Order: sequence, then C-alpha cells, then structure tokens
Amino acid sequence: MTRAGRLILVGLLVALALPATAERANSGTAFDGASYQACGLIASQYITSVQLMEQGLSPSILRDTLPGLSDAGARRMDRLHRALDEDGPAGTYSNIHARFARCARQVHEARGAPEPGTREDLFYRCAGENKIRYEIALAAFAGGTLEEVRGQLAPRHKPVAEALFQRYRETDAATVLRGIGTTFKACLRGPATQSDSDNG
Repeated sequence: MTRAGRLILVGLLVALALPATAERANSGTAFDGASYQACGLIASQYITSVQLMEQGLSPSILRDTLPGLSDAGARRMDRLHRALDEDGPAGTYSNIHARFARCARQVHEARGAPEPGTREDLFYRCAGENKIRYEIALAAFAGGTLEEVRGQLAPRHKPVAEALFQRYRETDAATVLRGIGTTFKACLRGPATQSDSDNG
C-alpha cells in the first residue's frame, strides 16, 4: 500500500475511533473513564493505533494524520509504539484489554448499569462482551481446557470459547487478542456489523 493510501486508511479508521475525551485526558488518566463510552472509545483508539502500527505505520504518520491530536495524544502514540517494541503485540493488546476492563468496572462501581437502549448501554454491553472474550483468551493462554471454560459460560458464549480456543491452537496469543479487539470495535458500530460466525 502506498503512503497516500495508508494515510487515507488511517484517516478513515481513526475518524471512527478517535474520541475527543481521550484527547482531553492526560496520559496517566486516559483510562479513568467518566462513562462506558469514554472507556470504550479510548480502548478503540488504542486498538486501532496498535493495529495500524503493526502494519508499518509509524507514530509520526499517525500524528500527522490524526486531526486535532493534542500533545498528550501524540505522547500516547509514542508510548503505544514503545510498548509494541518492548512488550510485543500480545503484551500490548493484553494491556489495553485489561485497562479497558478496569475502566468499565470503575464506571460500573460509580454509576451502575445504564438505561437500556441508550448509547451508553451499547458501550456497556460491548464492554461486557469484550471482558468475557478477554477472560476466555487468558484461560486458553494459561493452559485451561475448553471444557473447563465452557462449563462456566452462558450458552451464547460457548461457541465464542470454542472459536477462541481454536484460533489460539492455530495461531498465537497476539492473533487472538487482535481479533478480540476487532470484534470489540465491530460491537461499537452496532449489531448490524456483527457476524454470527464471530471468532474473536
């Protein structure tokens, strides 16, 4: 892909994922969400940024492409790139998923569940689905068996566990966590974009 094509791709992807709330937050509190939406949009931004960096886009290209990126946002891009270099994709994605789960839990402790059918409810439900997928993945990485995990899940999550365990057997932890991130971003776009054959 040409540099111009990558810039267009970055612009399109990040326009969907870049939250204004993340830009107002400083690096130490970026995941201290005031809402499920804030937590979700920040996580989505981070996941998208790491996915683009894995495809070879540098932090400088991302900084040049993101409209209105603050100094704090630019520093976060640099930190994500460093984390990718130092911790690898699996460690970086895992950290994002863990921090997102913690952020959503803090919102739940402060505010409880949102009103059903609201935009905040969409982010709440996506946070819950992401947490379940992440915990299934961690169980697979730790050597748990599919049977053990399936026994702890609601019926609708059993196929998700099967797909994640199979994906881990066929690939690696980074691929599983990257897929969970992609599924999370699809969840934020609403039910029409999600597939029944969800494998992450």
